[in-house]
Amino acid sequence: MVTRLLGPRRLSLIAAAAVSVLAAGGLAFSGATAQAASTMSVGPTADSYVNSSAASANYGTSVELRVDGSPTVHSYLRFDLQAVGGGISKATLQIYANSFSSVGFDVHTTGDAWTEAGLTSSNAPAIGAQVGTTGSFGAG
Repeated sequence: MVTRLLGPRRLSLIAAAAVSVLAAGGLAFSGATAQAASTMSVGPTADSYVNSSAASANYGTSVELRVDGSPTVHSYLRFDLQAVGGGISKATLQIYANSFSSVGFDVHTTGDAWTEAGLTSSNAPAIGAQVGTTGSFGAG
C-alpha cells in the first residue's frame, strides 16, 4: 500500500477503532505484562480515504491512501487489536510515503462505524482526538 501525501499544509490522517492508528507497513505494539514485555506487528483490517470534492465517491478498493488539505482528503485505517491481549504501553506507526511533505500530518482517532466499501466523504465519521503527529519527511 502506498501513502500519497500532498501539499504544504498540515494534513490529518484518521485512525479508526478504539485504539487504532494507521500503518501501511504495519503497527508495532509493545505490551508490558506481569511476565515480560513483548512486541508484535499488526496490519490494518480496513482502509480507505475520502475526498471532499467527491462527496459520494468510495476509494475502498484503491491501492493507495491519500491526504491533502485542499480539497480535504483524509485516509482511514482500522486495526483489530483483540489479538494483542493485555495492555498496550506503546504503539509505533510506520508509514511509507511516495512524495514529500514539508509540514507532515496528524493522526487522530475516530469512530469505527464505517466500512471499506461504504466510506465516503458525506458519511465519514467525525475526527476525534489527535494521538500523534509527524514532522516534515521525504519520499521513500
